[in-house]
Amino acid sequence: MPVVQGQHPVKKIAETMLHRCGPEHDLASLADLFKTILLVNYDYWLAEEDPLKWFTARCGDLCYGWKAGRLFAAISHERLRAYRQTAAEVDQAAGRDALARLLELPNHLDIVRLYRQLPDKLMEESGDTLDADRFAENRKLLFLFRIMETPGLFLIHEETLREINRGLIQLVRIQTFEEIESFLLTTFRLLKVNVRSYPHTSLQCIQVLGAEVFKRGNSRLVESFLWETVRFGF
Repeated sequence: MPVVQGQHPVKKIAETMLHRCGPEHDLASLADLFKTILLVNYDYWLAEEDPLKWFTARCGDLCYGWKAGRLFAAISHERLRAYRQTAAEVDQAAGRDALARLLELPNHLDIVRLYRQLPDKLMEESGDTLDADRFAENRKLLFLFRIMETPGLFLIHEETLREINRGLIQLVRIQTFEEIESFLLTTFRLLKVNVRSYPHTSLQCIQVLGAEVFKRGNSRLVESFLWETVRFGF
């Protein structure tokens, strides 16, 4: 899995080999390796819950009258199954031609980029009502939580923590305690889980969030923040 999900530029290496090696070079072994990497990658994502199904099951009233299917199409199980079938049907013995076909398919880093772009698209896609627009940041936060809970997206976990904190600060400024309570609790849980991996980022998030909470002057929000901070442990 480190080769499949790591930062190793296997796709770039394969592209370089394809462009620099002449017809006399046999690239069948490289095509076989890259095909295996793609298949393992697709199998991993297909074992995860379909992101659209996950999102709609949790979005509830935040998505009333608002559809997200088009935004999730690129990372849907339907699309991934199509990619997997295409990769499986490539005959790696064809060497150069096989490698060229395989390189047209998205690898792990390509899928990570799609996940990375999706939260902003959820924010930008407004609904038909004022309430839908008001909860755009909530929809974005919801999917950021999904990213943090997906092991295969570890490459973008630290920046996602920062984005979650930024989004929660926006909610603290404009929404009621009842509307943001679950987001506050989930954020603290994620910070606690990731504090060993990203100690500076996690503690900085709590500090900045705390400043905004006290500025708001909502006693229930302050009480909840202090309680979660004590439970966090330092």
